[in-house]
Amino acid sequence: MSGDNSDTDGEGEFYLRYYQGTQSNFIEFELTPSYTLRYANSSPPSLIRRSCTLSDTTVSEFKRIVRESGVLELDDSRWPRPHPGTTRAELEIKHRQVHISFDSEFITSGGMIGKTMDPEGLGIFFDGCTEVKGFAGSLIRGHFNKRPI
Repeated sequence: MSGDNSDTDGEGEFYLRYYQGTQSNFIEFELTPSYTLRYANSSPPSLIRRSCTLSDTTVSEFKRIVRESGVLELDDSRWPRPHPGTTRAELEIKHRQVHISFDSEFITSGGMIGKTMDPEGLGIFFDGCTEVKGFAGSLIRGHFNKRPI
Protein backbone atom coordinates (compact mmCIF):
# COMPACT_ATOMS: atom_id res chain seq x y z
CA MET A 1 0.00 0.00 0.00
CA SER A 2 1.43 3.41 -0.88
CA GLY A 3 2.00 6.06 1.71
CA ASP A 4 1.75 3.75 4.72
CA ASN A 5 5.50 3.74 5.38
CA SER A 6 5.55 -0.04 5.32
CA ASP A 7 9.11 -1.25 5.28
CA THR A 8 8.85 -3.30 2.09
CA ASP A 9 12.53 -2.95 1.16
CA GLY A 10 13.85 -3.62 4.66
CA GLU A 11 15.56 -0.24 4.88
CA GLY A 12 13.39 1.45 7.50
CA GLU A 13 12.18 5.02 7.81
CA PHE A 14 13.44 7.51 5.23
CA TYR A 15 13.51 11.33 5.20
CA LEU A 16 15.07 13.59 2.59
CA ARG A 17 15.19 17.37 2.20
CA TYR A 18 16.89 19.37 -0.55
CA TYR A 19 17.04 23.17 -0.53
CA GLN A 20 18.68 25.50 -3.03
CA GLY A 21 18.55 29.27 -2.99
CA THR A 22 18.54 32.32 -0.81
CA GLN A 23 16.10 33.33 1.91
CA SER A 24 13.66 34.89 -0.57
CA ASN A 25 14.33 32.99 -3.81
CA PHE A 26 14.50 29.20 -3.40
CA ILE A 27 13.40 25.73 -4.41
CA GLU A 28 12.84 22.98 -1.84
CA PHE A 29 11.88 19.31 -1.96
CA GLU A 30 11.06 17.33 1.16
CA LEU A 31 10.19 13.64 1.34
CA THR A 32 8.68 12.75 4.72
CA PRO A 33 8.62 9.32 6.42
CA SER A 34 4.90 9.15 5.58
CA TYR A 35 5.87 9.22 1.85
CA THR A 36 4.64 12.77 1.30
CA LEU A 37 6.66 14.73 -1.25
CA ARG A 38 6.48 18.45 -0.54
CA TYR A 39 7.61 21.04 -3.03
CA ALA A 40 8.09 24.78 -2.55
CA ASN A 41 9.31 27.31 -5.07
CA SER A 42 9.70 30.96 -4.11
CA SER A 43 10.45 33.50 -6.76
CA PRO A 44 9.15 36.84 -5.50
CA PRO A 45 6.44 37.90 -5.61
CA SER A 46 5.02 34.37 -5.83
CA LEU A 47 5.33 31.26 -3.70
CA ILE A 48 4.24 27.88 -5.05
CA ARG A 49 3.64 24.98 -2.66
CA ARG A 50 2.53 21.50 -3.65
CA SER A 51 2.48 18.06 -2.08
CA CYS A 52 1.60 14.53 -3.09
CA THR A 53 1.82 11.03 -1.63
CA LEU A 54 4.30 8.64 -3.22
CA SER A 55 4.19 4.87 -3.65
CA ASP A 56 6.62 2.42 -2.03
CA THR A 57 8.29 1.91 -5.40
CA THR A 58 8.88 5.63 -5.90
CA VAL A 59 10.33 6.06 -2.40
CA SER A 60 12.55 3.03 -3.05
CA GLU A 61 13.92 4.86 -6.08
CA PHE A 62 14.86 7.86 -3.87
CA LYS A 63 16.60 5.42 -1.52
CA ARG A 64 18.48 3.86 -4.43
CA ILE A 65 19.63 7.28 -5.65
CA VAL A 66 20.90 8.16 -2.17
CA ARG A 67 22.57 4.79 -1.61
CA GLU A 68 24.32 4.70 -4.98
CA SER A 69 25.37 8.37 -4.93
CA GLY A 70 27.69 7.90 -1.95
CA VAL A 71 26.49 11.05 -0.15
CA LEU A 72 25.88 9.19 3.12
CA GLU A 73 29.65 8.73 3.55
CA LEU A 74 30.62 12.39 2.99
CA ASP A 75 31.94 15.08 5.34
CA ASP A 76 31.20 18.72 4.47
CA SER A 77 33.77 20.29 6.82
CA ARG A 78 36.03 21.35 3.92
CA TRP A 79 33.33 22.60 1.57
CA PRO A 80 32.79 26.29 0.81
CA ARG A 81 30.32 27.87 3.23
CA PRO A 82 27.60 30.14 1.89
CA HIS A 83 27.88 33.79 2.82
CA PRO A 84 24.77 35.76 3.86
CA GLY A 85 22.68 36.58 0.80
CA THR A 86 24.42 34.04 -1.47
CA THR A 87 22.86 30.94 -2.92
CA ARG A 88 23.26 27.82 -0.81
CA ALA A 89 22.59 24.12 -1.27
CA GLU A 90 21.40 21.99 1.65
CA LEU A 91 20.80 18.27 1.78
CA GLU A 92 19.44 16.42 4.79
CA ILE A 93 18.86 12.67 4.82
CA LYS A 94 17.77 10.20 7.49
CA HIS A 95 18.27 6.69 6.19
CA ARG A 96 18.65 3.54 8.28
CA GLN A 97 20.79 4.58 11.26
CA VAL A 98 22.44 7.51 9.41
CA HIS A 99 21.44 11.17 9.70
CA ILE A 100 23.37 13.66 7.58
CA SER A 101 22.88 17.37 7.08
CA PHE A 102 25.07 19.18 4.54
CA ASP A 103 25.28 22.88 3.78
CA SER A 104 27.43 24.40 1.05
CA GLU A 105 27.73 27.36 -1.22
CA PHE A 106 25.73 26.49 -4.33
CA ILE A 107 27.99 25.11 -7.05
CA THR A 108 27.04 26.14 -10.57
CA SER A 109 29.69 24.22 -12.53
CA GLY A 110 32.22 21.42 -12.33
CA GLY A 111 34.99 23.99 -12.66
CA MET A 112 34.03 25.48 -9.30
CA ILE A 113 34.29 22.05 -7.66
CA GLY A 114 37.90 21.58 -8.73
CA LYS A 115 38.92 24.78 -6.95
CA THR A 116 37.73 23.64 -3.50
CA MET A 117 39.56 21.88 -0.66
CA ASP A 118 37.51 18.69 -1.19
CA PRO A 119 36.78 18.37 -4.91
CA GLU A 120 36.00 14.65 -4.75
CA GLY A 121 33.48 14.91 -1.90
CA LEU A 122 31.89 18.09 -3.22
CA GLY A 123 31.57 16.47 -6.66
CA ILE A 124 29.73 13.50 -5.13
CA PHE A 125 27.47 15.93 -3.23
CA PHE A 126 26.81 17.99 -6.39
CA ASP A 127 25.99 14.88 -8.46
CA GLY A 128 23.77 13.41 -5.72
CA CYS A 129 21.85 16.69 -5.36
CA THR A 130 21.45 16.89 -9.13
CA GLU A 131 19.93 13.38 -9.21
CA VAL A 132 17.60 14.06 -6.26
CA LYS A 133 16.50 17.39 -7.75
CA GLY A 134 15.95 15.84 -11.18
CA PHE A 135 13.87 12.93 -9.91
CA ALA A 136 11.80 15.05 -7.52
CA GLY A 137 11.31 17.68 -10.22
CA SER A 138 10.08 15.10 -12.72
CA LEU A 139 7.56 13.80 -10.17
CA ILE A 140 6.28 17.32 -9.48
CA ARG A 141 6.06 18.15 -13.20
CA GLY A 142 4.25 14.90 -13.92
CA HIS A 143 1.84 15.17 -11.01
CA PHE A 144 1.01 18.89 -11.15
CA ASN A 145 1.99 19.70 -14.71
CA LYS A 146 4.32 22.37 -13.29
CA ARG A 147 7.90 23.05 -14.21
CA PRO A 148 10.23 23.69 -11.26
CA ILE A 149 13.21 25.94 -11.79
